[in-house]
Amino acid sequence: MEKTVRIALIGFLIVMAYATSIYLDAGSWIVPFPIFSYILLVVVIASAVKLNDRYSAFVPLLTCIILRCLGNPFTYTFFLDESSYLEFTDGITLSIFRILETISVLPLVVFTIGIKRIQNKITALAICALYILTLIPPLELFNYVFFTGFVVTLMYLKNQHVSIPALVLLAIFDLLEGYSVLLA
Repeated sequence: MEKTVRIALIGFLIVMAYATSIYLDAGSWIVPFPIFSYILLVVVIASAVKLNDRYSAFVPLLTCIILRCLGNPFTYTFFLDESSYLEFTDGITLSIFRILETISVLPLVVFTIGIKRIQNKITALAICALYILTLIPPLELFNYVFFTGFVVTLMYLKNQHVSIPALVLLAIFDLLEGYSVLLA
């Protein structure tokens, strides 16, 4: 098993262990999606460190995950008291981080698929167009399945990018979050 696959699997197992401990304590399954971005950050950093000769391949994904962590309101509960936190979450800063995260997905798609061949260029443009479509309000729930489709496309193209295990973990986490949003 490759190093990056092992690291992504460890991240998934940590989430499952946490969810199982909540189940044993509360008696119901609760998806711990506020911690997903932090686990993804650790997985991507650990993968980049393990493959230090190809760390630059993780930069677009790392940028997206860092912006996702900064856009997560849970991040600021460690630094702000309750009144400051409520004032901060009502402000524009979180929205800016979420917009930047949304924009950072486009270079992630392009750099992961590549642009050497015409087939890759067309595929990257098509996936970027699909991602932009998921941002339109009637289709916004499809945003949770975007990374699943992206990973399936990478596998169909037989793309051997080193960040695929982390992208699979991101797809799983997005599916779990979408599932909890759909049932809420």
